[in-house]
Amino acid sequence: MLKNVFRLNSRRLLRLSGPDTENFLQGLVSKDIRQCQVNGAVYSFLFSPKGRIQHDVFLYKEPSSSFLVECDADSIAKLKKTMLFYRLRKKVQIDDVDDVVQFSTESECRPAHAVMSVEDPRVPGFGIRSVVPVEVEKMPSPEDGYLKRRLEWGIVEGVTECGDQLPFQMNGDLVNAVSLDKGCYIGQELTARTYHTGVIRRRVMPFSAEDSIDASATEIVDGEGVRRGKIIKAFDNLGLALSSLDSVGSSLFVGQVPIKLAIPHWWPEDRR
Repeated sequence: MLKNVFRLNSRRLLRLSGPDTENFLQGLVSKDIRQCQVNGAVYSFLFSPKGRIQHDVFLYKEPSSSFLVECDADSIAKLKKTMLFYRLRKKVQIDDVDDVVQFSTESECRPAHAVMSVEDPRVPGFGIRSVVPVEVEKMPSPEDGYLKRRLEWGIVEGVTECGDQLPFQMNGDLVNAVSLDKGCYIGQELTARTYHTGVIRRRVMPFSAEDSIDASATEIVDGEGVRRGKIIKAFDNLGLALSSLDSVGSSLFVGQVPIKLAIPHWWPEDRR
């Protein structure tokens, strides 16, 4: 088993190809996909017309004009349906891909047979994402290790965590998921207006608990029982919570279990 290398069974891949692919994606997602030429990949959202997150995706530029799109395994059918709806007459082909996604915490753990291998575009130093042919994949560690790292770093992922949420409450501006100067895309007007005129009072932050959290728990309260936030994801004694920044340092509980919110170390100083 390969230490610090995780096969992400919860993720799947699509390939978009055809002469209109780049223009199609540029008008669909929140990130300027031209940055793929520099970084190899971008992380991005697909919004509803009202500016709510429908999907989060990684886009990988292939040597040709095609792109690999990484998404939730559980939502791949819905994502394909969304893309087909907006494709109209554009010359874009959408195909399933059998390759698998691996994540490694260290650059020296990049798989030797990877189709591509790039730094995770969300946060510098978080890790390496690789696309690996399924037939040559080695034995990676269980995916739980990746989930724990994500929770410790305070990074949301997947529609069960960020679906139908507002992008900046999900830290979309901090994980490089939104380009505010790229031009029009679905949900762009409301997203730009929120960023330039709104105050982001609540954000997703990591928390640790003194005991395991009940999987059915959803609310975070203070010592007087006043609601102070909600759980986005919990695993063992770690989790992600949507709460106000002034809740950090307060005595908080999930059920009877004390928890502690934290500001991620990678947040810029002006967001702390």
